[in-house]
Amino acid sequence: MKTTAFYRVKSGLLLAVLAGGIQATSFAQANGPTEAVEWGKSAQGVQLSIAMTNSVFMTPSSTMVTAATTNSSANEIRIDISFPTVIFDLLLTNNAGKIYHVTTPLNIRGPRRIVTLKPGERRVDFIPTTFPANIELGDYTLTATRSFTFKDETFRLFSNGLRVQMVKAESPAGTNEGAGLFKMVINEDSGLYAVVNMNRDTVFLKDKSDQVIWSTNIIKGLASTLTIPGFAQEKIRGMKVYEGDLWVGIRRGFGVIDIRTGKSKGFNSN
Repeated sequence: MKTTAFYRVKSGLLLAVLAGGIQATSFAQANGPTEAVEWGKSAQGVQLSIAMTNSVFMTPSSTMVTAATTNSSANEIRIDISFPTVIFDLLLTNNAGKIYHVTTPLNIRGPRRIVTLKPGERRVDFIPTTFPANIELGDYTLTATRSFTFKDETFRLFSNGLRVQMVKAESPAGTNEGAGLFKMVINEDSGLYAVVNMNRDTVFLKDKSDQVIWSTNIIKGLASTLTIPGFAQEKIRGMKVYEGDLWVGIRRGFGVIDIRTGKSKGFNSN
């Protein structure tokens, strides 16, 4: 069962990068209908929604799933905000009922962080997601679950479902340029899309004819400017479009690329 809610964000969302992924560090107040959002079934007036900027993924590949938890009840609830990879379980289910757990596995150590979600507030998290090579190709539904507590009782939320298609990554013979890891459509009308090479260090922007518009070795570029030990050996772990730029997941943060020029705008870790 799905329900549809409507909201707009009253205040900007501040992001912070933690060991388990990207998290929202502020809560937004629901305040008027301007944007339609698919929500999962309500539990005690609390709902969970997930969204992605793409619906077709190659195997293996990684991405980020945006999750919103909203409290539409008249009561305060308690939620854990420590690490998205621990808090959320992402389930990829095909028509035959086969299930894959695709939350990116990370070795995380740290205390839980329990906070209060007040009536009318919502919490946004970004969940690192990995589609491994052993996933069967075809059509799937992606859902998420998480828990919250109310009056010392634990409740589990189930999100809306997203239709997802898994396809095989192509690796051109003799070169890794333009191989199809983490393919992300930038503009459906023009056919522009971003893709990462098989070495997972370079991002390409291509047009609908597969012609390269620009390419950026974001790992090498950032390693030359940062003083983070071992950064040159890091690998790209996913991409997303945020605030008009291409955010490339690296280590525990994001390399930011200007979509128009392909130039690096730096490394965001806070």
